[in-house]
Amino acid sequence: MKPIEALMFFIMLASRGFTDGRMTLKNTTLNWRTDAIWIHRSEYPIK
Repeated sequence: MKPIEALMFFIMLASRGFTDGRMTLKNTTLNWRTDAIWIHRSEYPIK
């Protein structure tokens, strides 16, 4: 990911976490890993 994309992704993730006050750090980390894998696969499709 480009640095700016990583920054925007982090902001999106942070806003998502603050939106749901019940979300724990563990869940945030899990979602970040899931989203990162999804983004990685969308940028570099498995052929």
